Amino acid sequence: MLEHLSPSGQTGIKSLIMEMTQPTNVISVKGLSMRARTVIKWMHSLLTMFLLILVVGFVYLNRTDDTRSEDELQHVYKINDCLWLYTTKNREGDATAPIIYRFYVSGEITGNDKEIIKKLNNGVPFLVGRGSISKISFVENDNLSVKYSGKVYSLSDTISYSIRGQQINAHISYHIN
Repeated sequence: MLEHLSPSGQTGIKSLIMEMTQPTNVISVKGLSMRARTVIKWMHSLLTMFLLILVVGFVYLNRTDDTRSEDELQHVYKINDCLWLYTTKNREGDATAPIIYRFYVSGEITGNDKEIIKKLNNGVPFLVGRGSISKISFVENDNLSVKYSGKVYSLSDTISYSIRGQQINAHISYHIN
């Protein structure tokens, strides 16, 4: 009879049976481990796809369209020999969204209304709101005084504009009703 010596140094049938059953346990543990890895990989892939869809949906729903693309030139007013006030009106609003006015100060802009709007859209309005300017005047040291009535969405107390190639920075003082 052939004696079998186990790694633990034991001999006999008992050690032989234990050794024969051991690889089966190791195989089943490896199989379980492989299945668990496969499940984890699939869960990770599904979670990644879900998060990607969530982010793309969030970006799509929160995208901002060019809100000034539908502006119309409402009014052009000469403040002094070199300075002009341009008012644009956005009519995208309906019964629940108000009409928005944007006010710009610039040197004289020539061209048709669409060309003027295009040039104004490259700049930043100094005042955006739902009201109107009742008085605007040029005061000393390149400063402006503005009297405005209505709801204000945004305003700036300084503006920068160009007249005959010269860049001018001015302060704006407001009287808002």
